[in-house]
Amino acid sequence: MNKRLRAKDVEAEFGIKRFQVYRLCELKKIPHVKIGKMIIFDKNELDAWFQEHKIDVRKK
Repeated sequence: MNKRLRAKDVEAEFGIKRFQVYRLCELKKIPHVKIGKMIIFDKNELDAWFQEHKIDVRKK
């Protein structure tokens, strides 16, 4: 089963401030599920999202 995270867990796991996590949700920029006022994140989806948005700065 996929690991489910809350905003505070995303903050701890990925180093994104909680207010920024909520802002990304509001802008529909980060994968999440909202049930009422509760926002839930799937760790696997967040890992994939981070990989998609990674900027390679290594010189070739």
